Amino acid sequence: MVATPTGDCTHGSLRRTRKIAKAVKLNEGTPGIKEKLDDVKEATKGAVPIYITGHSLGGALAQIAGAVLGSDQVAACYTFGAPRVGNFYFDLWVKVPSYRVMNYADIVPQVPLPLVYRYSGDPRYMPDHPTPSPYRFAPNILERGWQMVRGLIQLIRAGSILGIEDHAIKAYCEKLNAIAEARDQSR
Repeated sequence: MVATPTGDCTHGSLRRTRKIAKAVKLNEGTPGIKEKLDDVKEATKGAVPIYITGHSLGGALAQIAGAVLGSDQVAACYTFGAPRVGNFYFDLWVKVPSYRVMNYADIVPQVPLPLVYRYSGDPRYMPDHPTPSPYRFAPNILERGWQMVRGLIQLIRAGSILGIEDHAIKAYCEKLNAIAEARDQSR
């Protein structure tokens, strides 16, 4: 688990993001992610691509790490159900190709509100029913409204919250497996 001295990685400005990147340490003060990445680069002599991934807050940290630690050897950053982490300038600063995977009604990618914070990277939206290819756009306000209605119906009927269920990494894995199987059958 990655932690920072401030404990706040998802809601910082570009300046604070740079400070956080310098201060990132793994538990108990062991070498931070930058040092570990440098070790991997040195050990592989640049021959192996590095992928940065994360789910939820880990996805937010992955986006920041991709921006701060990006290099020619870092092939891409994949996030699953990550919140918004930057503003317009943050997106311009990111060098690594970044892909944000969002499950149908996952509530976490909707926070914080888009008043200041923006997404970074290309969206990969997974609808409620698997298709051979996930949509390559973020759902609009009408789709999000329909998801809220369905979530309220589910809350009343089953006592569970759709936006939270869709955020579970298990839900992402199941949907990605179903998409992969649908692609295999369509070829």
